[in-house]
Amino acid sequence: TTTTTTTTTTTTSRPPRFFCEWKKNDTTRLIDNSHNCFHLLSPSAQSKPFWYFLGDSTMKHLFRSIHTSYPFNQTIVKQVKAKCGGLSYLGFPTKNNSTINSSTNTNMTSYSASYWTPPNHTLGQGPVGTDRTKTKSYKPYCVNAFGYVGTLVGDAYHSIEMLPVEFTFDVELPTPWTNTTQETVALYLQQKQQYRQSPNQTACVVNAGMHDMGIPMQHHNNNAAQLLYAYNVQQYLILLQPYCGTLIWLGLSATEDHPKEPQRNKKVQEWNQAVFGMLLKNMPHVHVMDVYDKSLHSPHLDNIHLTDPGYYHPLGELFVKLMK
Repeated sequence: TTTTTTTTTTTTSRPPRFFCEWKKNDTTRLIDNSHNCFHLLSPSAQSKPFWYFLGDSTMKHLFRSIHTSYPFNQTIVKQVKAKCGGLSYLGFPTKNNSTINSSTNTNMTSYSASYWTPPNHTLGQGPVGTDRTKTKSYKPYCVNAFGYVGTLVGDAYHSIEMLPVEFTFDVELPTPWTNTTQETVALYLQQKQQYRQSPNQTACVVNAGMHDMGIPMQHHNNNAAQLLYAYNVQQYLILLQPYCGTLIWLGLSATEDHPKEPQRNKKVQEWNQAVFGMLLKNMPHVHVMDVYDKSLHSPHLDNIHLTDPGYYHPLGELFVKLMK
């Protein structure tokens, strides 16, 4: 059995078990048992003790809202605010650090080169440079997000954690054993589960794409770029899959369509549809939450960030209820 969900540009058939949509005119709140998103997520995610939120500054806004309403111990266990402190937060050395513990090495990837390699933008790989063309002046081992880049809240029995992953495929935070940020966070989750967590205790909420839209991909037309984005999402989620008992993909939210910004709503819709179609075909176990319609009609702080009362708080309430 399938249902048909219509957006402004496309109609895609998806199994209701794995897909939900948050609409502007919903007569029920996300936390109501009758809302299709709560109905979708509760069988798999209800009462899981360990939650991970992986994304950029838009995810960070959501995490902050969840933290204020977190029903368990709200103590901040650890937090790193420096933009170049991501690896320090995760507990890994940089590639060029010779004092490494060989016991940390896993079979996730072959042993990586001992130097930082700039991104290959043709592959849709971040980050982007700070210069006008976005193709040089990189800051190795740093992220662009403002404020904290990692936060762990809770205790040994329940916790929520924000992990900085700005792109679907990037070299911001490589280690001696990983080549990409996505491999690095997967290794981090793997190590945590070696000590005290099992996959059936964890839920991961994942989002990325706003920064991907800023990658200069001059050799790709619009269709090729969205297919590349969907492919990179798939490879990213494959890395996370063994460590996330419930894996939730949070679709891209609407923007304000600022003419000087690369994040435009036409592209957001196209990229969302490319990912939703890929997940339906190749990873149907991944839960998908489409927030585009609600975010399109919610107040924004800037081109990509929304307000807490109108968007992040009601969205956060859903996850808080699932945690109880």
